[in-house]
Amino acid sequence: RSLEEVCYRLGIEIHYGPRMTPWFKGKVERLQGTLNRGVAHGNPGTTFSNIFERGDYDPAKHAVIRLSVLRKIILMWIVDVYHQRPHRALHVPPDEMWSKCVKTEDIRVPEDPKLLDAVMGRRDERTLTHKGIELEGLFYNSQDLIHLRRQYGEKIKVEISIDDSDIGSIVVFSPNESDYFVVPALKGDYAKGLSRWQHKVCQRYAAE
Repeated sequence: RSLEEVCYRLGIEIHYGPRMTPWFKGKVERLQGTLNRGVAHGNPGTTFSNIFERGDYDPAKHAVIRLSVLRKIILMWIVDVYHQRPHRALHVPPDEMWSKCVKTEDIRVPEDPKLLDAVMGRRDERTLTHKGIELEGLFYNSQDLIHLRRQYGEKIKVEISIDDSDIGSIVVFSPNESDYFVVPALKGDYAKGLSRWQHKVCQRYAAE
């Protein structure tokens, strides 16, 4: 749902590959294989191409880095390795082909960069009350939400956008979807910079 919402707002059309037709996704599978060989294979915690290679090896048990670190490594590999070496189909590095053929001024981007951040989050629906919005045991409220309730009623359904890597704030869309507001968590000292996964770990330990 979140992916479809982002694509709709950015004017992107999604084409889904039919089931049981792997030849529709050859390029995607090849890129994933190249990524695995370039980044993961040979390191502790790697997965394997098939169950025969894996044997009784447990990737989760041997994992040695955090997801945030892996993301940085993948980004560096794409920019500094993959884009800089000759591509088999292009016969030149992708970075060189991009510089020759793509004019950055022709790339369409949203007029408001903040709107891009807002729509790229995980979408959900919540009820806005006098307490604000409750999410994962945390409450979010602001003057903007107070004005929203005065305009639309005591209890209203609103769409929200969540950045699971930082639950210090959420984005709330007005019922008419024309306005959006960045709303902080009331427990800002705790939630700012905290991921949803970390929050769930904290909740589990608190419950125990």
